[in-house]
Amino acid sequence: MEIVEYMNTDEGHGSNPSMVLSIKILMSFLAEM
Repeated sequence: MEIVEYMNTDEGHGSNPSMVLSIKILMSFLAEM
């Protein structure tokens, strides 16, 4: 859950879009497993 909270925080600030995108892809990949 820490990853999700970090992703939401990063999205809110928009400080690192590339990191947010990478985390989104990772979460999507894990969700399919």
